[in-house]
Amino acid sequence: MRKSILWGWGILLGAITAVFGQSNLAIYDGALESGWQIWGWATNNPATTSPVYNGESDSISVSCSGWSSLYLAASAFDSTPYTNLVFYANGGASGGQTLAVAGVVGGTGQSYYILSGTLPANKWTNIVVPLSVMNAADSQMTGVWIGIQKEAASPTFYLDDIYLQAGPPAGPGLTNVINIDVAQNRHAISPMI
Repeated sequence: MRKSILWGWGILLGAITAVFGQSNLAIYDGALESGWQIWGWATNNPATTSPVYNGESDSISVSCSGWSSLYLAASAFDSTPYTNLVFYANGGASGGQTLAVAGVVGGTGQSYYILSGTLPANKWTNIVVPLSVMNAADSQMTGVWIGIQKEAASPTFYLDDIYLQAGPPAGPGLTNVINIDVAQNRHAISPMI
C-alpha cells in the first residue's frame, strides 16, 4: 500500500514538473548569456559597472541616436514556452526616455511596441512586455530590439536582468496594479459579523 501511494505521488509530482517545469530564459544578468550576442545601431557597453540592478556586476549602457536600438540576437529558438520579455531599465542622470521594444522572428524585426510612460532618472524600473504585443509569441524567435523610436537622440539609459519569462502571459496592459483603499466604503462583509 505504502509503495503504491509513493508511486502515485511520484507520478503527480512528475506531471506538475512537466506542466510548470519550464524555466525562464536568461539573456543578460550582469553578463551576456551563452548563445546571445549584442548587435544593433545604438552605442552600447555591456560591461558598465554603474548603475547596476540588484547587486549585479555590470549593466548595459545604451545611447541611441535617432531611430536606433540595441539588438540582442540569438540563433532561432521556439518562443512557445515563454510569454513575456522582462527587464530592468534605468533612465540614467537625465531620465525621460520612452522605450520601444520589438521581437525579431526568423531574422526579421517585427513592429515596435512603444512603452507607455518614461524612464525616471536614476531609478530602476521593472518592465514586462508580453511577447504577443511584440508579434513574437509562438514563433521562431531570433532576438529582441530595445531602443528609441524617434528622430532625436536620447540620453543614455541602462538595462539589466533581461530574460524571457516562462509561464502565463501578463494581464491587460503592461502594469498590473491593484489599488485598494481600505478606508473607503467600509462595511461588514456579512451583517452577521
